[in-house]
Amino acid sequence: LLRPDTARVIPAAGGSQDQAAAGGRSEGNSGAAETAEVPAASAAEPSAQETAALTGDDPAAAARVLSELRARAFERGSVQLLGWVNAPGSAAEAADLEQVRALEERGERLDGLDIEVFRADAVAVPSGAKARVAVSAALSEWEQVRSDGSAAAAPGGPVRQEVLLELERTGQQWRITAVLPAAASLQERTDAER
Repeated sequence: LLRPDTARVIPAAGGSQDQAAAGGRSEGNSGAAETAEVPAASAAEPSAQETAALTGDDPAAAARVLSELRARAFERGSVQLLGWVNAPGSAAEAADLEQVRALEERGERLDGLDIEVFRADAVAVPSGAKARVAVSAALSEWEQVRSDGSAAAAPGGPVRQEVLLELERTGQQWRITAVLPAAASLQERTDAER
């Protein structure tokens, strides 16, 4: 799952990337073999096809959709849409909410932000309720804009990343609990081989 703040921290309108980076965070993310389904008509909910993937048995398919929903939440500056992505109370939720709320409070969004998921492979399924998915994806170019469409910060360039998503079923759907560097999956294999 790619994160816009991996390429650069989202600055406040009128602020610089350097100023924002001083208080920002960086997480690796990546995508999967396919992109998610077409966006829902409602800006605050996934489509029926996306919901089916989120509630299905395949954590890799869910990871693809979660990556797309997260990008859409940042693109629209939607805290409501982000509510479908991260497990309640998780570090992933806290980090994303902080960034999206900052955009929302300033009346800004990340225009043109999109994600292409190249690959998503379940690397560990410890139980029916938890899974780890290796994801390879790329973020598109995007521009941080105000509600009137004017630029609020320098555009973000395309970024490709590899990450390991920790997913957990909360209620009836998969959600993200953590985004780890891709090397975390290598460590798990090494430990299992011993």
